[in-house]
Amino acid sequence: MNKQQVHFQALGYEPLRMKPAHFASGFFIALTGQRFRNQLLNEVAVVRANKGLLERYKPESVLETLVDQV
Repeated sequence: MNKQQVHFQALGYEPLRMKPAHFASGFFIALTGQRFRNQLLNEVAVVRANKGLLERYKPESVLETLVDQV
């Protein structure tokens, strides 16, 4: 078996090709059984960026959004 086949058999996906928002989406669904907007999950999953975080990605803003929308 090649690496991709092993990953799909063991995990159902290939970890190095998965975007953080996709991982967060599956993780939150598994934990809560609820679905969330992809934009919200992306804002929660992104914790750093080369040029700094945009305002909506900063932890304080994400917390505010979670409190308002969840």
